[in-house]
Amino acid sequence: MHRLDLNPGTWLELLPGAAHSVGYMVTWGSSALLVSLAQGLDAALGGRGRW
Repeated sequence: MHRLDLNPGTWLELLPGAAHSVGYMVTWGSSALLVSLAQGLDAALGGRGRW
């Protein structure tokens, strides 16, 4: 296993991309979860669910 040594300048360069990735995961991941929950509840209550 190799050790990852990054200086503070490199971390600052990576920060905007990391923040964008986390924001994307939170928004689209949460939306997908809510849609899946709604479809699952619909199917559990006798609806057609996803299809």
